Amino acid sequence: MNTTVVQDDDTLFAPWQQTTLIIIPYVTGPISMASSSLMVYLIARHWKRKKHFLYHRLLLAMSVCDAVGSINASLSGLVIPREFHRFASRGNMATCEASGFLLQLSASMPLLNMFLCIYYMRVVCFGWVPPTSSSSSSSKGKWGWFEISAYLIAIVYPLAMGGVGILYDSFSPMATLPGWCYFSEMPYDCNKFDDVECIRGENYSFIQLFASTIPLLCSVILGVVSVSMITRKVRRQQALMTTRYGISTSTVGQSQDFQDNSTIDNASTSHSTIRWLGGHESKNCCCPRWRSVHTSSETVNLGNMDNRMEQTAQQARLYAASFFITYMVPITQGFTGAFLTADRDNRAFFFVTGILITVLTPLQGLWNLMIYIRPQYRQLRLRNPASHWWVIFYRTLSSAIVGHPPEIRSRTRSIDNETHSESWPHRLWHTVQRKCGGRSIVQVPAPNTSLSLPANASEEGKQDKSYLAKSFSVPSEFEMVSTPNNESDSHAVSTAISIEFNNNTAASSVDNDESYRESNKCFCFDAS
Repeated sequence: MNTTVVQDDDTLFAPWQQTTLIIIPYVTGPISMASSSLMVYLIARHWKRKKHFLYHRLLLAMSVCDAVGSINASLSGLVIPREFHRFASRGNMATCEASGFLLQLSASMPLLNMFLCIYYMRVVCFGWVPPTSSSSSSSKGKWGWFEISAYLIAIVYPLAMGGVGILYDSFSPMATLPGWCYFSEMPYDCNKFDDVECIRGENYSFIQLFASTIPLLCSVILGVVSVSMITRKVRRQQALMTTRYGISTSTVGQSQDFQDNSTIDNASTSHSTIRWLGGHESKNCCCPRWRSVHTSSETVNLGNMDNRMEQTAQQARLYAASFFITYMVPITQGFTGAFLTADRDNRAFFFVTGILITVLTPLQGLWNLMIYIRPQYRQLRLRNPASHWWVIFYRTLSSAIVGHPPEIRSRTRSIDNETHSESWPHRLWHTVQRKCGGRSIVQVPAPNTSLSLPANASEEGKQDKSYLAKSFSVPSEFEMVSTPNNESDSHAVSTAISIEFNNNTAASSVDNDESYRESNKCFCFDAS
């Protein structure tokens, strides 16, 4: 009887196609497992601080579930009963059922992703302040019920349905994904023919409807609604700020300080709570960092507020996008498979969708990791526009693991290094920028180089005669035309130029190793 079943099951794919679908998860599964494990580490290493934030607790639950699902995906083929004679099949029906149960746990991922989108929506659109250790009891109570509901629906419910699947023998080797066991009948499509007896999974479709189909549909619908509402809210807020104050996200995007990815936890994102309060003046500099608007004893940093809201909304959209990329193909195959017979006439469709599923589904842990470290990557990217993306990504990832703000080593060469061939303008923007008293510092090797301020520079700047030897400027806002007299000059002076933009104004300071390091004067002038 088993031989007949195997032959019926294996008529869908050619041997090489079946082997391909089994081998792919051996690559994608470990990648996702490593990514999710790293996510767990990044959250757990600062657990005393991050445990107070619901955002991190939801991500921790997602990462644990994905790590378990990725391990299960990595065992593709090995859990299939030997009598099926598929590639690498070394298991039995018990291992198949265990694998199906763990795969059902993966249904927690779209549900947790749905609750994460709802979390963003409640904060951005409805002004719910994220709970912290210092939050009021009423605030903790509202979010407490939300968190309990998230865990019951997203974790307990899928596990319960997995138990039902084992109880009713609904987990069997799949014909469309030959390396995995999940809700399926055996032999395949036996429910569609009256003359074929189902050995397993006779009522699997009814159980699967409540175990995975309905949760996936709810996740899609609520995810789309949440992201749409967040986007609408942000667009309206940006339009309001542009109309009233003439401020847009593009004017502030490049001056954000390094921020942890808990942006939405550290500052609520409604129009009344996503603001940074208080005027800000750079250390040792008289120039305000942003144009400020005073409202009843508070100075609201509108530029940072607008950019913070936009970045928070972008995080929500990316988490939703990772879900759609991961699960839209399985949803499509599931609905289409209800009307198609798994035979050679439809082999091409099931093979293509099978390839996409085995590639994309195990990789959600990687997508989540990329989104989680994106705020740090973005800040480092803005500070180092000339650096290669892979260098910035490596620095971002390594700094997240080590635990200090990312910095890229200055690419300025030593005086004895004669192999350096970068142009002077390129080198100015290719070197390190670091956070320093609210200012963005650019380390510049400047052999015998001085700074010549524009004609409309402040009087304090014009009086400094020792830095007027050469013309020096910044691309876009200034024009940089300075070139060192002698690249190998042993009397090179290290100069740091600090630039901050305030619509049409900028602040520039010069630090010379010998004379300006202590005084740290600041010159303010109109860059237009």
